[in-house]
Amino acid sequence: MGKHTGEVAAHFARRAAGYAQHDNWVNDAEALAPIISALQQKPDGTALEIGAGTGAVARARRPYPANGGRLIGVDVTHSMLLQHARHAPAVVGDAHCLPFARGCADIIICRQSVHYFDLPDMVFAEVKRVLASDGRLLIAQIVPFEDPQDEQWWKRAVTLRQPLRRHRWTAAELSESLRGVGFTIESTQELRRRTSLKGWLERYALDPANRQELLDHFRSTPSPVRRLREFAGTGDAVEYSLRWVFITSVPEKPAGD
Repeated sequence: MGKHTGEVAAHFARRAAGYAQHDNWVNDAEALAPIISALQQKPDGTALEIGAGTGAVARARRPYPANGGRLIGVDVTHSMLLQHARHAPAVVGDAHCLPFARGCADIIICRQSVHYFDLPDMVFAEVKRVLASDGRLLIAQIVPFEDPQDEQWWKRAVTLRQPLRRHRWTAAELSESLRGVGFTIESTQELRRRTSLKGWLERYALDPANRQELLDHFRSTPSPVRRLREFAGTGDAVEYSLRWVFITSVPEKPAGD
């Protein structure tokens, strides 16, 4: 089990009741579309989602029923999975030690969850164990733009807003980490979506000092970052762009295969 797994589980247990009601990235149809497309490519297969939460992927998939395929959610927070179970099967489990047999999954999805892994290499090794020989890992993650100022700005914002995150990934860092544990990057897609600081702040309570520091951080955003993210509005009502990446990777084949 990851060192901070209990903290993450407790944090999301406090948020579980209203989590699915947020009109933000969780239920964003455009940000879900690449995942649904990947599931449709294996309509008879078994898919696992690590960090499945209340089941946004399972809900989005329901209008597109698979021909006997299964989607199973995995999460450390039981109260989140109670909602997930209304749409698809779910099990409580730690990504560092997945409760599944070797080679059972055709696709494994990590949507906005890899930043909570204490030991990503251990998780990716577990993913490799559980994936079928022709299986795929799809990581969907919000990351900074490929700009040094934006990377610095975004990582500071995330540190203030989500102190439980273990990692502040860039797209390049994610890809490098996957290659380092024996994955081959098959494809990378990008998507730009709009969001608001107010919505981000309202999702869960922040310490007043942290909240003020985050507001000050946004107010002092450098002009190049404001242009890149297309800032609009002022104060906590500012709207700006997010960058999603969707990285599909496959385990490297052993030499001689």
